[in-house]
Amino acid sequence: MYKQRDFFKGVNILISQGNKIIFKKSYGYARYLPDKTKLESNTIFDIASLTKIFTLTAILRLVSEKEIKLLDKLSRYLQFNNEELNNATKDITIQQLLNHSSGLIPWFPFYVMGNRSFEDVLAYIISKNSLKRGTVQYSDINFILLGKIIEKINEKNLDSAMRELVFNPLNLRDTDFKPLRNKIAATEYGNKIETSMVEERGLSFEGFRDESMAIVGKVNDGNCYYYFKGVAGHAGIFSSLNDLNILCNLYLDKGSFNGKSIILEEVVNKSFINYGEGRGLGWQISDLYPEGLGHTGFTGTSIYLNLKKGFNVVLLTNRLHVDKPVNIVEFRSAIHNKVMKNLKGEC
Repeated sequence: MYKQRDFFKGVNILISQGNKIIFKKSYGYARYLPDKTKLESNTIFDIASLTKIFTLTAILRLVSEKEIKLLDKLSRYLQFNNEELNNATKDITIQQLLNHSSGLIPWFPFYVMGNRSFEDVLAYIISKNSLKRGTVQYSDINFILLGKIIEKINEKNLDSAMRELVFNPLNLRDTDFKPLRNKIAATEYGNKIETSMVEERGLSFEGFRDESMAIVGKVNDGNCYYYFKGVAGHAGIFSSLNDLNILCNLYLDKGSFNGKSIILEEVVNKSFINYGEGRGLGWQISDLYPEGLGHTGFTGTSIYLNLKKGFNVVLLTNRLHVDKPVNIVEFRSAIHNKVMKNLKGEC
């Protein structure tokens, strides 16, 4: 029913329960044109918005270590020279950024503003799009700001801070803002989808990548690639099945890794609460994740944690590496439900 060619060129699947991998397999190709390259279980993927769960993890570590509080206001960490911008954003909390209730718009192509500073672009965005207070809407800008907060607190660039807070403590061997090995799955042919998104908004950008060439080893997300130089809080991380399994198990184990507390259990539990419209702290809570929660990435990646039965599913596909990318929610849902029905609970 779910033919590989309908959705993607390749898929890596891992299922783990009780910290034991019970299924791990690769199907298809990491790259299809111009040369076919078989997908392997240790192939590295551009995980797109799964980056947000790594950003969440860094923030929750800082909360656990009493460096920040969820109800702290943005203005405590980021002060802008633009008074209008300061006034508009000063009361936004860390929690609102995490659960997408800040009122910020979902997306804006920062790179169309040329070399203008982050503050200037953000001020422009808010001047044209007033904050919708109390409204839940998924926004990349929320996690871009969280990345900036992490940098401010750690007094380091985001990539260095993430290694210190998340990658190294979890012994992640394949995870970074640049792929650490050369076995890499391809994504889109240029930024075709994002080109359309820019045009739909009446904007223009002349620097998009060549659409005759598949993107390999460079982040697909336009804002991350063109404006943030590959490192941002919303996208940019490359990772593998094994490393994402470790990340999932950190949450299933209530913040513990190898017997050591990385995040306080009470803080992990706060991330699982539905704060409205199916949004936890970072997490998505919906029918796509029965008895649990998860997150997806635009490139075709996803993680699913079943909190009742204590298992997780990591799906890594190259859904953009086709002529006409399609939504793969049907495929994800079918896999999640099949696994849920076939696995017994831990207890």
